[in-house]
Amino acid sequence: GKVIYSGPVEDVVLYFESLGYQLPERMDVADWLQALPTRDGAKFLKDPVGNDENNYDSIPSVAPTHLTADELHEKFYESEYGRKILDQVNQEIGIVNPH
Repeated sequence: GKVIYSGPVEDVVLYFESLGYQLPERMDVADWLQALPTRDGAKFLKDPVGNDENNYDSIPSVAPTHLTADELHEKFYESEYGRKILDQVNQEIGIVNPH
């Protein structure tokens, strides 16, 4: 498996929403998270037209596209939480600021 998120539990939904996904009403967060890196994850993309009840933007900037498990993995390590983990590991093995 690949890491697609590691951080505070209270931030997980906001993190994936920042990538263009929407947690449906009445869906368990754990079930949603398990579905995101699969083909079924595409059905959880935010509505780009603004018809989503939680999407208040009148004009979408770019329609979100479904990310593969590999892309979700890459996005995680580009995030604040992912960089923090990589920096900590690099510090422990003696690599200073590889970015």
